[in-house]
Amino acid sequence: EKTGAPANASGRWATALGMPDLIRRNKARQETIVELLDRYVFLSRQAVDIVAANGADRTKLALNYLGTSHADIQQKPGPDERPTGLPIRLGYVGRLDRIKGVLDLARAFRALPSSLPVQLEYCGPNEAGEALAIAEEIRRIVGDDNRVTMTGAAAHSEIPDRLRSYDVLCVPSITFEGGPTVIHEARAAGTPVIGTSIGAIPELVRDGIDGALVQAGNWRALSALVASIAANPAVTVDHWRRNLQRARSMDDVAAEYEVLYDEIMAT
Repeated sequence: EKTGAPANASGRWATALGMPDLIRRNKARQETIVELLDRYVFLSRQAVDIVAANGADRTKLALNYLGTSHADIQQKPGPDERPTGLPIRLGYVGRLDRIKGVLDLARAFRALPSSLPVQLEYCGPNEAGEALAIAEEIRRIVGDDNRVTMTGAAAHSEIPDRLRSYDVLCVPSITFEGGPTVIHEARAAGTPVIGTSIGAIPELVRDGIDGALVQAGNWRALSALVASIAANPAVTVDHWRRNLQRARSMDDVAAEYEVLYDEIMAT
């Protein structure tokens, strides 16, 4: 099979030379897959648009967002009953992975004045492998700031309580996200989200309405946003809480698949 680089080549220049051929082959595979399937289901509108822009038949492309798998997440009291107070409690729930933006979150926090009444909790496995290395790097970035804690992994059943305990959940991903499910879980718990404007996140978080979005990788913008929240949580966090949409569940996901199957069977 002919490629853009010698078969035994390696390194960045070989990757660059071989990229056009790789794109052509992947595009051909996509065309074959879409042709064979009745429907090709995606987790975000942006993914649908990307595949359609690469020549796929849009009528075969379907959208079905993820949802929370927790059967019943109790929502915390609303802002009128329990207004957001200080210190502002921020949380991150998930893998400690560079692509999840956890280091940007640490950099954003480091840039905040030490007197600012905010707290940050990382909830995720941090005891072995790459996660341990990332945890150590986070500790190096934030130094001896005791406002930052790392609790390790939480049991699946504990996640709703953890999300309710936060004033805001941070989802600072720097790569394309097809979900993430934790946004739906946070919404069910009554906790708004700060996310990045990448992947499905801006399709789930309405900037300035029920949460906020910052550019992926822009930790300075994230830091400034956190500072503004701490300055006046009533006009930021409590405003977001009042405008949270109903959380999407796996029952919703299943119902949409049922409709999709009915459509296919009827053709």
